[in-house]
Order: sequence, then C-alpha cells, then structure tokens
Amino acid sequence: MKQSFICTRTKQKGQVAIFFALIFQVLFVFFALVINVGLLVHHKINLQNSVDLAAYYGAMKQSEVMNAMGHINYQIRQSYKLLAWRYRILGTSGVFKPFHPVDKVGTGSTLKGVLNGFDGDIAPEVFQNGQTAKDFNERPAFCITYRPFKEVPGQENTCQRPLGQVIPQLQIPIIVAGFLSVSQIAVQATLQAIAAQADSCNEEGPRNYVNLARFIAAANMDIGDRKILMGQLAKGLSQGEEEFYDIDGESGQDGIKNTLLNNLTAPNRDGLKNFKIFNGLGHSSCAGGSISNNNFQPPKWLKDIPYYPQSFYINCNSTNGSTYTPTIISRSPVDVNSTQVPPAVRGGIQELQNRLSPPRDNPYSPSLGMEKNPWCMAYVAVSAEAEPDIPFSPFKIKLTAKAYAKPFGGRIGPWYGNIWARAENSQSVQAAIEKRFDPLTPFRCNDYASCIPSTLTELIGMNYSRFPGDKSGMASRRVMGQFGKALYASSNPSFNDWTDIETFQSNRNGEADILSWGVQANAINDMRKLEVAAIVPDVFDISYYSIDPEFYKNYYKDHLDKYLQKHPPFPGFVARLDLGSRLKNGEFDGRPLKEFSLKDQLEMAKSLQGNSSDQFDLSWDQKLYYSIFKQSDLEYGKLLTGWASKDDLRDYGLNAETFGKCLGPIKDRMPASPGSCVKGGRTGYSVKMISAEYLKSNLQ
Repeated sequence: MKQSFICTRTKQKGQVAIFFALIFQVLFVFFALVINVGLLVHHKINLQNSVDLAAYYGAMKQSEVMNAMGHINYQIRQSYKLLAWRYRILGTSGVFKPFHPVDKVGTGSTLKGVLNGFDGDIAPEVFQNGQTAKDFNERPAFCITYRPFKEVPGQENTCQRPLGQVIPQLQIPIIVAGFLSVSQIAVQATLQAIAAQADSCNEEGPRNYVNLARFIAAANMDIGDRKILMGQLAKGLSQGEEEFYDIDGESGQDGIKNTLLNNLTAPNRDGLKNFKIFNGLGHSSCAGGSISNNNFQPPKWLKDIPYYPQSFYINCNSTNGSTYTPTIISRSPVDVNSTQVPPAVRGGIQELQNRLSPPRDNPYSPSLGMEKNPWCMAYVAVSAEAEPDIPFSPFKIKLTAKAYAKPFGGRIGPWYGNIWARAENSQSVQAAIEKRFDPLTPFRCNDYASCIPSTLTELIGMNYSRFPGDKSGMASRRVMGQFGKALYASSNPSFNDWTDIETFQSNRNGEADILSWGVQANAINDMRKLEVAAIVPDVFDISYYSIDPEFYKNYYKDHLDKYLQKHPPFPGFVARLDLGSRLKNGEFDGRPLKEFSLKDQLEMAKSLQGNSSDQFDLSWDQKLYYSIFKQSDLEYGKLLTGWASKDDLRDYGLNAETFGKCLGPIKDRMPASPGSCVKGGRTGYSVKMISAEYLKSNLQ
C-alpha cells in the first residue's frame, strides 16, 4: 500500500511546468508586441522629428541667403538715392532763390550758404523767366560750375545765367584814332574777353556733362556689381529641385541630409530609404538664369527694375555769344560738341557715354533694384522612408515622414507696382506705373528708346520717396535748404573729390569706391560725410526693405567671401559692401573702412548735427524728420522691423514690445545674428513650419 501511494504522487510532478511552457509563448508574444510597438512609435517619432529638423534647417539656410539679398537690394536703393541727391542737391545748389532756398553770401573763402526764403516741403508757385519754381524742382537742370568748387574761377557762377537767353558777345570798339596805344589796348582786351567768354562757355557745358555723366556711370557700375551678387545668390538658391547653395557656398542638399542623419536613431539611419528634398525655388518655372560680366539673366523668381536716366544738364553754345540751355543727357556724342570740348575734360567723355546706357541685358544698365516674383515660393520639403530593424519583428515595417518649412517675414524689397497677376512672370507695366510703391521714381522701361519722353511733362527726374505717401522727395525745399547750407560750409570742395570714380570703373580690385574721397589727404572729407548723410535709412526704407546694421560682420565676413571663392559669377568679380566702405584703405572710428556698415553711416550722419559754429550741420530733429533718428539717440533698433515672436511661437502676430526695438545689448563680441540684437526685434526672414494643405491653398 505504501509503495503504491508514493508512486502515484511521483507521477503528478511537472504539470505546472507544462502549463508555463504553454503560456510562455503567449506571454512572449504580448511582450514582443509591446516592445515592437514601443520601438515602432519611438522610431516613427524620431524619423518625423528628424525630417522636421532637416526641413527647418533647409529653410533656415534659404532665409540666410535671402536676408543677404534683401540687404544688397537695399544697397542698390542707397546707390540710387546717392545719384538722385547728387543730381538734385549738387546740381542745383548754385541757383539763387526762388528756385533754391539758400542764398550765397560772401566772396572767395568766406562764401557760405544762408537759409533764406521758403523752407517748406513743397515748392511754391513763383514765376521767373517764364519758369516756375515747381517746374524747376520737378525737372531741374544739372549745373555744378559754381563756387564753392575750387575749379570755378573767381566768383563765376554760370548756374545763375538766364536759360535760353543769349548773352551777347562783346563788340570790338570802333577805333577812331588808331595811332593811340590806348585804343589798341582796348581792342586787344576786348578780343581777349571775347575769347575768354567763348572758352568759358565751351568748358562749362562739358564740365556739367562730365560730372553728371560721371555720377550716372558710377551708380550704374556700383548697382551692377550688386545686381551681379544678388543674381549669383539667387542662382545658387535655384540650382535644382533637390539642390541649392547656402550662404557659405556649401551644398544645401548635403546639409539637409546630414541634419537628418545626425538626428536619426541608429536603426532608422541604417534602414533609411528614399530620402528626398524639394527646393521651391528650384522648380523649372522659377529657376534658370545666366550671370556674367556682360549678361544678366537672373532666375525667374527675381526680376530687375530697369529705367534709363532722363536728366537735364546745362549746356552752352558759344556761337555769336553764349546761350545756356537745358539738354537731356544721353549716350549720343552730340550732347557735347566734340570740336569745342576742352582737353581737360575730353578724355573721359567717350567712355562715360558708353557707360550711361548699356544694353538691357548688361548687368551695368541702370536699375532701381530687384523684385521677387510672389508666385515663386521659397520653401523646402523633405521626405524620408526608413525600415528600422526591430528585434522581434518577423518582417520589415516601412516608416514614412514628410515636413515643409519656409522663410517668412523678411523683405527683398518693394515691387515697382503693387499688382502682380498670377499668370504674369513680371508686372503689367501700365498697372505698375499707375500704382507704384514709390511714385517719385522714374518710369520702368526696358530700352533706351522707349524711355525718351515725347513731352517734358512726361519726364520725371531722378527722385525717390522718403516715406510712404511722400509728395516731394528730394524736390523738398527743406531738404534742398539743409544740404545746400551744409554744402557751402564744407571745406574746399573740388571736382577732384570724385576722381576715385574713374579708378572704380577701370580698376576693379576694390581699391576705390563711388563716394567723394579726400584725394590729397587720402582720408574722409566733408563731401563724403554729406553723401553718407544723404543715403541713411529713412521711413520708406524701413517700411519695405530688410536692412541689417552690420552687413560686413553678419553676412560678408566668413560667409559671402567664402561663397564667392567657391562660386564666383566670373573671374575677378569684387563684391561691394555698404556704401562708405573701402576695401583697401582708410579708417573710421579706429577701424578699417572695409568694415564700414549701416551703424557707421548713422554715426557719421548724426555727427553732422549741432556744428553751428561753421554751419556744417543738419537738423535731423526739426527739418529732416523723415530719417530714423529720434532726438539724440541713434536708434539702431528702428532697423529691426522683421517678424519677432511672442511667447507662444504659434502666434505670428505683431509683438509691439519688440518690433523696432532691441531689448538686449548690441555688443561687438556677440555671435553674428540678423540685426545683431541679442534680445528683442530682428530684421529679415524667420522660418516656420507649414503643412501640405498650406502649399495647396491660396494663403501663400
């Protein structure tokens, strides 16, 4: 009995083990399922986050290039502003009132300008010699042969001669007693006076022509260099649907892929398949173009705004006396009678005529700047597929992710007009003329012949708006008075102050620039300070352009210089920095002029206020109110007009607390950033993520 009982209990051993053996497989399946789902979700989230970061990186690199382009386009605006200032201020300050609000008193070295008469913004209707002050302000005739320029002899001022009226030639006196020596002396003196009158007339017209042509040619060359750089950067952004160049000249595709790979998990990275990017500006409808020293065809998303200067200069005909007439400058040699041109100014005329209005596809043809086609969107799309190894998965699982990001908030610059139909690659010319952003600028035209006006009423001289809604621009009597007074208080101005322009045109190594330069002292002169003050940012500029106060530090140094080494538009091309800079020589505030920036422009312009002892001052607070200066502060923050986020990054509304303000310090040793502001407003483009639905909608 005992033995039988023991055997029965022994046979019952192992029943639980069998149960566990059966249930373990079920538990393992659930365990593996939990692990697999967890890893799958983890890898999916990682893939999507990595794709998001890659798209954001690509759009950020696009925005950096577009920020640089926006500032370069503003440099073009400044170069045009300089030309308009030279035409309207330097070219008219020799005229007495009522056409100019500054009287010239004193003689020789004591000559100075004194504000007298109307000092308002719009010229009154005052008639003189059949012409009104309003007509003169709208269509002035350039005349620079007046004191205080040293080359003008004595107190001569041909700019005050009555236009269109003949100044009779002196008559040789009738000699009654020819044997008297005094009679012979009188005849000789009269003949010398007649010859001097003819020589003066023959020289004054060409002198005015050469100086105005020099200023126009300088603007064309400077603007052309900047157009070439903009076009090259735009071409780099449009390399293809899967490629673009970043601000350092590196492959955007490589940067996007490396960003993706560096953020992927190892299984996602090992199982990565079908990685793709799409560059919105690389689409065939927006890309293309060819950039060289004699051909300028930017990509389709960037358009030139061509014009041709239709400006008067005072010419003189010495036949039977002297007749001073306004003459429209053009590329034709008949504007200056070559048989009468004195040797002193004859040499450069032919070269200047060739540079005044080159063919439209030449990069150095006249331009108001560039405009961006709104129907070509800058954005980056990134998609990726991955088949990560999951330990307990019996088969591969494909994960997919897509992301879209775009630059936003910045401004390349205003369109010429405010209409741009979807079906048009460029604006309707007539619509653009009727509804221009800046109604004071010249008419847009594609060739020289179409720009010749049939009547004088169609001609709009070089001018620009200082603020939205401006009616006067540089025709403002207040502007003329302020700068005219300072001009007469400047120290020994000379036509030789602009000889650098010839060097700038012929020697393309960056040694010279287009601003006035103290040649003898090889240093900054008074005229250069006035020219810098004439182009500082105004209310119109900050409304329509993305402006960086430190372009050299933030964009050129260590970035665009590298870009141009890798992707030069043509051999020997030299990038132009902010106006006022010189690549080879000169200093300002203890630093090389190469680093001269918008901040320095503002510093130099502000320093001209308050010099009442010698009248070389500008009243920014009371008269030149269109500037961004406020009281005695330099207000760099006024340039920070880009989008600035609120605390909630999903809210893209205006943050009034940081817009146009810098709440943190602007320090020289801080890392370079758009606007150089550590905390507060910013300038230029920011980046945001967008959805596929956004790209398909009409919101863009």
